[in-house]
Amino acid sequence: MSFTTRRNPVIDRMRPLRAVCGSTDKELERVDRLTYEVSAPAGAVLVAEGEPSRGFFLIVSGVAQVSVGDASCGTLGTGMFFGETAMLDRGPEPATVIALTPMLLRVANRREFRELAELGPVGHTILRALAARQRVAFSRGGCRLFAEPATDECMTSHRS
Repeated sequence: MSFTTRRNPVIDRMRPLRAVCGSTDKELERVDRLTYEVSAPAGAVLVAEGEPSRGFFLIVSGVAQVSVGDASCGTLGTGMFFGETAMLDRGPEPATVIALTPMLLRVANRREFRELAELGPVGHTILRALAARQRVAFSRGGCRLFAEPATDECMTSHRS
């Protein structure tokens, strides 16, 4: 008697991505349930600086250009992500991200992003990326720190 195992092609595409590195199949299934797949053509504006958040984007394939104002900040490729800053602080997008090539993305809205961020490997990757971006900003002379926002969600949502 032989058994055939059905593999989920979405999970197989996500398995090598850095943002979910170390995730179990069960965690990858949860990422699949919490996100939806979007294709974007080259030239598509995925998020625009100063605009409201469109979500958290995990790049399954393709390359995007990131810019702030008129300055190019670099590119993001397969396994990388963007949109987490506006999702976390509920502010406008801090940068513009434009597809340089056709792209395949997994996208989460705010509620699903919160659940994703609680997944060990994904949450850890998001924190590491934010720390790395902060380190780069500090090394370039950006040393202004801000206080916690006055409308802290935990404080306002748990008061009796």
